[in-house]
Amino acid sequence: HRQDLPQEPVDATRQVYIAWNQLVTNENLSAEERYAYRRDVFTNLPNMDWQGFGGLGGINGDDTIFALMDWLREQDSYSSSEIYYIQRGYAAGGLDGASAEDYCYLLSRALFSDPVAYAKALARSTADDEAMQTLIMGGTAYGADYSPADCKTAVSALDAAISANTLTAEETGWAKLLQYYLANPNDGYYADYPKTPAELEN
Repeated sequence: HRQDLPQEPVDATRQVYIAWNQLVTNENLSAEERYAYRRDVFTNLPNMDWQGFGGLGGINGDDTIFALMDWLREQDSYSSSEIYYIQRGYAAGGLDGASAEDYCYLLSRALFSDPVAYAKALARSTADDEAMQTLIMGGTAYGADYSPADCKTAVSALDAAISANTLTAEETGWAKLLQYYLANPNDGYYADYPKTPAELEN
């Protein structure tokens, strides 16, 4: 009678590391496996510990952290749920200094890939935590500051969606707030900007 030993649960950090490693090193993955590993990377971003992640990669943890950041930024496109997880991932533990700054460019990359989906994702997480929204908006604007042409395109895309009345009231509010940040760059300093759609209207 063979007994299966209870397996140690794999935490979010290790799950991201395992899945990402499979995606970058294993060329024989099926489409289903690729999809599953990619899903594991994105859905676990909000709960991972970046410093712990760096420690899984050997001697220089920073190299491992920035390699994952590069991989995330280099993806051709993001689904709407991936955009949501990228946003939430900005509040993950262990992001500081250069890695936090690098993450801002990932946020702006997700924004520019689909501005309307980005606004919808912000609206979707409103119920969770207002402080997180403030964090996400500031980080996104900081990363976007370096791409004025992309900001212009994003403002136009948001404008079109607002004009077409295809968004809910809440999504429209976040789309307008995003527009405000993108149309008024401020060299990375956004502490005085409105933090919610309600503040923008007042």
